[in-house]
Formats: sequence, structure tokens, C-alpha cells
Amino acid sequence: MATIEKRSSNSYRVTVSCGYDVHGKQIRKKKTFTLPESMTENQMNKEINKLSVLFEKEVKSNYYLDSDKITFAEFAHRWLSDYAEKELAPKTVNRYMMLLERINQSLGDLRLCKIQPLHINKFMSNLSENGIRNDYKYIMSEKYIAHFKEHRKKLSGAEVDSRTISNILKGHPTDKNTAQRISDVTNISTSVLFSPFSTKEKLSSQTLLHHFKLLNTILNTAVRWNLLQDNPAKRVNPPRVEQQRVESLTDDEVSTMLYLLEYEQLKYQAAVHIALFGGLRIGEVIALKWSDIDFMTGKLCVTKSSQYISGMGCFEKSPKNDSSKRELKLPSIALHKLSELKSEQAHERFALGSQWIHTDNIFTQWNGTPIFYSTIGHWFKKWISKTDLPNITFHGLRHSNASLLIAHGTNIATVSKRLGHSRISTTSDIYTHAINKMDEEAANTLDNVFSNKKRDLAVS
Repeated sequence: MATIEKRSSNSYRVTVSCGYDVHGKQIRKKKTFTLPESMTENQMNKEINKLSVLFEKEVKSNYYLDSDKITFAEFAHRWLSDYAEKELAPKTVNRYMMLLERINQSLGDLRLCKIQPLHINKFMSNLSENGIRNDYKYIMSEKYIAHFKEHRKKLSGAEVDSRTISNILKGHPTDKNTAQRISDVTNISTSVLFSPFSTKEKLSSQTLLHHFKLLNTILNTAVRWNLLQDNPAKRVNPPRVEQQRVESLTDDEVSTMLYLLEYEQLKYQAAVHIALFGGLRIGEVIALKWSDIDFMTGKLCVTKSSQYISGMGCFEKSPKNDSSKRELKLPSIALHKLSELKSEQAHERFALGSQWIHTDNIFTQWNGTPIFYSTIGHWFKKWISKTDLPNITFHGLRHSNASLLIAHGTNIATVSKRLGHSRISTTSDIYTHAINKMDEEAANTLDNVFSNKKRDLAVS
């Protein structure tokens, strides 16, 4: 039971006993409550009794966090488990965990209540310097690659997906968590099994901003959970982000691309057509089912997105946000390419018979199973490098879709809706260059109209 100690006219300290530690010392949790001086003594007694019951319940259910003692790293861990892992997408959580590795190196040991703007400024300054990245990847030693190629079953208990294992055994780098899982299951030290390496390049301004935003979000949560009275990050200027022009293709370059694509596999042609004419993200393309397309109306429904996380493998989830769940109309050129792919897939399904695995996926492997997440992106990178086209990524096709729509007069609200952006301002910010070009053309149009009128009046 909680004990209440009156410390002043309106201040009380509540103590809750939590048993004993391994040394036989009693564990106590204490919290001070200051009540409004306007309360009567009877009101204060009722209020502090109620608060003491709630405090004891928090402590007994392990929800209580001592704001005077908890470190930033401890609170960040609690934030991940109590909020992020329940509310955010797995890929987002995975990214936040990577960012927190750097944040905790600088701020993790500080008590949450002691973090000041000076600490955050110093951290951001250090983060922008050369050699501060510390984002090590791990490559398996050649000796163990040869061994585990012959004894791959020994890695099956590591809870790492087969594609990641294959990449590791090809000498590709992997992240720290995956390396640790493999080390645990093989009983071989990570330092013996893997060799770390890192790049010493500076972090981009966008990555710096991501660190700051995450730190700000966690500290804001600490304020909402009554662990801090104020967020020190509010008094720190966020990093300035260098505005980069998005990569996109012109009308002529798109025409050239479509001509060159005719020599590629039909599934790759279809993937490019959907991204280029529908503006879909690569994860949305990969997750598409035949049931998502109505060939009669030309409508395509985006309801899922495919993701890949090292160690977890591929999985499907809801799109990036609610507005990303959308219905859009595809032009006939894209529908025709999809119709060709559907016919080809039907022939393959018939030829394989019982070997074909029915998934309804548009983009599949040879036996009908969903195509791996990176396959289309890797193919596109390799293919476009062999052409004279600008060396854009697959995501650049989505940018090309938006830029071309804006350039040909489609209003920004329609473009935003087709792309699945949650706010029109997001579309405006990303495609500023295309909007500015339209603005310049509009000015030239007015100039031509009234210059001609002036000239006509002068002649008359």
C-alpha cells in the first residue's frame, strides 16, 4: 500500500514499496505531488488519496517512469515498444532504430530531464562532421562463406529470411542485427564471423533532418507523458535541407524509353508502364493483384504495398498513409501492356500445371510466387545504365509521371490525389521545378497575347 507524507501546505510525497532487490534492500518508488493552494484541506486529502492509488497502480503494472532518473536511451526504448512498434510501419520502426543508434551514442546516457538545447546542438554539429556516420555493415569472412555454402542448414535457426542468407553467402554486406542473429545461432563470435566496414562520407542534410525530427518526436512524447515540462529541441534550429531537384524524364525521353523497352521481358515492360503512367511507388507495383485492375473501366485500385526489411524478409502492408489507398484510371497504353502480361502468365500457368502456385499477383517468379522486392529495381538500374537515357532510379518514373502531368496542364490537386499524397503541399514542394516552368509558360502566354494586341492597335 502507498504511504503519503505531507511535506508542506500543499505538497505531498507518495511512496510505493516494490519488494526487495537481490541484496535484500527494499525497492521504493517515490513521487511528489503539488496541489493547488486554493483547495481546502478536505479537498486536498481526497485528491492526494486518489493520486496515490493511481501512482501505486502505475508502479505495480510497470507503467511508471521516474522522470528524475530515466535516461534518454531508456525512454527511447520505452517509446519504441509502447508506441512506435504498435502504431508505425515495420520499415519505419526499423529506420528509427538505426537512427537511434547514433542518437544514443551522444545523448543516450544523459538523464532525460537534464537534456538541454546545448546538448542537441552539439550532437547535430558532430553528426554533420566527416567520419561520424558509424553506420557499419558486416561482411562474412571468405572462410565461413565457403563453410556455410556447404552447411547452409546451420543458419536456419537465425530467423533470417532465405534471400538475405543468400546475399550474405555471396559476400554482400548485412546489418548489425542480422549479423548478430547469425552469430548467436552458430555460436561463433560476430568479430570472427564478420568483418565490419563503414563509409566516411558526410551524412546528407536530409538524413541530418531525419535524426533531428526523430529526437524532437521522442522528446515531445516525453512532454505528453508528463516526464518533461518542455521539449528542449523546440529551442534548436532544425538542419537546413539542400533542395534537390527530383529526377524525371522529358516527353522525348519517355518515347525513347518505351521504344527500347520492347526488347525486354513483358513483366518489366508492364512494371515500367504502371509506374510511369500510374505514378505508383515500387512497393505498390510489386503488391498489385489482378483483382486490383478492372480492364473494362481502366481503373486500378492501390490497396497494399510490399516491403522488405533485412532479417524479416518481404511482407505486404497497408500503403504509406490513408490517402495512398486510392483508385486511379490508367491510360490505354498501360492497360494494353498489362493485358499482354496476363495472357503470357496464363500460358505459363497452363504449361506448369500443378507446379504453378496461385497467388493472383501480377508480378511473379517463374512458378507464380510473388516477385522478390528488389528484382524490378535491380533490373531497371542495370537496364537503364546500358541506354543513353538519364540514369534515373525506378522511383524516378513516379517523379516523371507527376512532372509530365503538371507540364501538360493537369491541376496540382489531381496530381496529388493520383500520387496518393496526404497533402497537396507535399506535391507542390516536391515538384516546384515543374510548377515554376508552368508559371513561366503562363507568363509568356500573357506576354504574347497582350503584345500582339498592342501591335494590332498600333497598326490600326
